[in-house]
Amino acid sequence: MNYCKILVPSLKSDVWRMDMALIGSSGTNNVSTGSLTTTFLNSLISAAISSQRQPINKLNDQKDQLNIKKAIYSDLKTKLKTLNTIVGDLKDSDNTIFDNKTAISSDNSKLTASVDSTAINGKYTISISNLAQAHSVRSDQQTSSTSALGLDGKFTINGKTITVVSTDTLQNIANAINNTEFDEGKGVFASIVNNNLVLTAESTGVENQITASDTEGNVLESLGILDGGNFKTTLQDAIDASFTVNGINVTKSTNTGIEGVISGVKLNLLSKTGENETITLTVQPDYVAIRSKVSAFVSNLNSTLSYIDAKTKTIADTENKTYTRGALAGDTVFTSLRMNIFSMLRTKVTSNSENEPQYLSDVGITIDTGLIIKLDTSKLDSAVESNIGAVKNLFDTIMENFETLLEPFVTTNESSNTLDSYSKSMNDKIKNIENRVKIMETAIKKKEEMLIKQYSSIYIQNIEFTSQQYSLFSSYYSTRA
Repeated sequence: MNYCKILVPSLKSDVWRMDMALIGSSGTNNVSTGSLTTTFLNSLISAAISSQRQPINKLNDQKDQLNIKKAIYSDLKTKLKTLNTIVGDLKDSDNTIFDNKTAISSDNSKLTASVDSTAINGKYTISISNLAQAHSVRSDQQTSSTSALGLDGKFTINGKTITVVSTDTLQNIANAINNTEFDEGKGVFASIVNNNLVLTAESTGVENQITASDTEGNVLESLGILDGGNFKTTLQDAIDASFTVNGINVTKSTNTGIEGVISGVKLNLLSKTGENETITLTVQPDYVAIRSKVSAFVSNLNSTLSYIDAKTKTIADTENKTYTRGALAGDTVFTSLRMNIFSMLRTKVTSNSENEPQYLSDVGITIDTGLIIKLDTSKLDSAVESNIGAVKNLFDTIMENFETLLEPFVTTNESSNTLDSYSKSMNDKIKNIENRVKIMETAIKKKEEMLIKQYSSIYIQNIEFTSQQYSLFSSYYSTRA
C-alpha cells in the first residue's frame, strides 16, 4: 500500500488536523479508494448471494436425505430377496432341501456312492469279490511298427470292417482301428507296445469282450492276433464285477455308476474287499445341507431384522438430551414387517400332531432376550433324524407364510412392489428438487450479475470522487507551500 499524509484544515479552528487517506495501491487487485475496496465490495456481494442460497442449501439437504432413503430401500430389497430365496428352498416342492439324501461309505477307498431323493434311508452291507475288467489281446511282436507289412485283406472287429493293403504298416492298422466308429459300448482302442499291436475294449464286462475275424485274406492270423479263429494271446479277460448287497449276489459289466441295485443309489466299486470284509453304506438325509440352509435362513433373518431396527428406531442421548432418528423412523410399513417376522417365528403348526414338532423352537430355532435368533444344530439334526416328514411339514407351513409376508417387497411387478414404489417416489421428489434448484440457481446468477453491475457503478463513481478530491487537496497545498 502507498500512503501519503494529507493535512486537512479543521472546520472548527485554525489548528491543522493530520488525516490519513488511502489513495491507492500497486501490485495488487485490491484497488483501494479510501475505505471502499474491491475486497469490501466483493464481500458485500457474497453476503447478499449467501443469504439467497439458504433455500437452495435446505433443498440440497432434503435431496441428500431422499438419496439416503433410496439407498436404504435398495439395500433392504436385496436383503429381502435373498431371504425369500432361502425361504423358497425350505418350502415344500417337488424337491426341497429336506428331500436331499446322502450316502456315506465306511471305506471310501473301496466303495463310494451317489444318491437322489428317491433313495430309501437305511444301512446296506456290501462285499466286493471282483471288479469288472476290459478285454485286452495282442499280436505277435513285429520287426517294426513303421515298415510295410505286405498284407492284403479285410477283417472285422466288433462288427466293423477294416481294410488293409500291402503298403500298410502296423501303425497304419492301429490308426484305422482307432478311426473306426463303433457302436456305443463296443469301442476298441488300438495301441502299439514294443512292436505288438494291442487291442483293448473301451468298456468292461463279459458282454463287451472283443470279437474279431478275418473276412478276406488272413491279416489277423498273420499278425498273430488270431490262431485258428481264436485270440492267440489274451492279456486280460473280460470280467464282470461281482459283489453282494445285504447277502444278495449281484453281477454288473461296469464298476461305476451302477444303478438298479439299491433304489435311488449309484454305486462305484473301487477295490475288492478282503475275506470276510464288508463295507457299510448308509443312506440318510443330507444333514449338512439341511443344517447349512437353515443356518443361512437364521443368519439372513438376523441381518434383515437388525438392519430394519437400525433404520427405524430413535436413539436417545440422555446426557445431551438429544434424539437421533433413523432414516425410516416412524414408517409403520417397516416396523410392522419386523414385528410380523418375529410373530411368524412363533407360529404353531397344528397340522403336526402333539408328539411332532409344532414350533420352530422344537427344531432348535429360538429368539433370545436380545431379539437375536439362535439355532441349535444338534436339536435340528435330532428332529430331522426322528421325523423328517414332520420337520418338512413344519418348515413348509411357516415358509409359505413367510413368502406371503415378503411378496409385496420382492415381487418383480414394480407397480406392486412396495420398495420399488417408494424408490420411484424418492426419484420423483429428487427430480422435483433438482428442477427447483436449477430455477433458483438461475435467479441467483442474475441477482449476482445485477449486484456486480450496481457495485461496479458505485465503485467507479467513488474513484472519480477520490481523484477529484486528491486534485483539490494537491492544488490547495501547493498554493500554501
